[in-house]
Amino acid sequence: MKLNTLNAAILAISLSLSSNYLYGSASLAATKAAPKKDNAILAEANRLSYRKQFNPAIEKYKQAVASDPKNPDVYHFYGRTLATMGMEAEAVAEYKKALKLTPNNAELYNDIGVSLVVNEDIAEGARYIKRAVEVNPKYIAGWNNLGAALQKLGDYKAAREAFLKSLKLQPTNPVIQKRYQTVTEKAGQTKHFEFGAAVTPFSTPRVSPSENTSAGASPTGTLVPPITPATPEASAATTQ
Repeated sequence: MKLNTLNAAILAISLSLSSNYLYGSASLAATKAAPKKDNAILAEANRLSYRKQFNPAIEKYKQAVASDPKNPDVYHFYGRTLATMGMEAEAVAEYKKALKLTPNNAELYNDIGVSLVVNEDIAEGARYIKRAVEVNPKYIAGWNNLGAALQKLGDYKAAREAFLKSLKLQPTNPVIQKRYQTVTEKAGQTKHFEFGAAVTPFSTPRVSPSENTSAGASPTGTLVPPITPATPEASAATTQ
């Protein structure tokens, strides 16, 4: 069931600007009156996840999948809960199930990319995040994430361009300003990263050991924990 068909309240999503990576501000609609069974199950799974009651949340997500296997939101939020638990590979698998149902979803490409980066597949992660901003050129978090991934890969010139895109969309953001300044100072040391063909919902992941190892053993800085659904009482997220 698509979000825009629901007469619903918006459940806010946690989002931080303090780290190297951002997640898009996603939302889940929960039916106010006489909710259908699948929506009620999904809403309860999200509440449990927000409260960090992950094991019962996972059981609820599985029930939601069984009751509504064509609902991409079930897989998307299930994946974000798995990513919060540090199960990035499992999260990517769920994101891709959602992506096959909504192939032009920029947030899914972004979330797949970020999980890949967390798992040290930085080059492949960058490819997915690049697809996110191709789908939605006004996606601030996507541009910022792309810049951060390219920075890890040593392509400071391309990273600068990505951060500049993000900065034009949000010019007063001090975090993005600082990142733009950092890569600008390193632009003379840049390495060119070749994206190759664009990824799609049916792409076979490409893993290049040389690309991964060139980026370093671990990301510099702390990643924002994957977002989890907020309580129904929270206000809607406002970032793109």
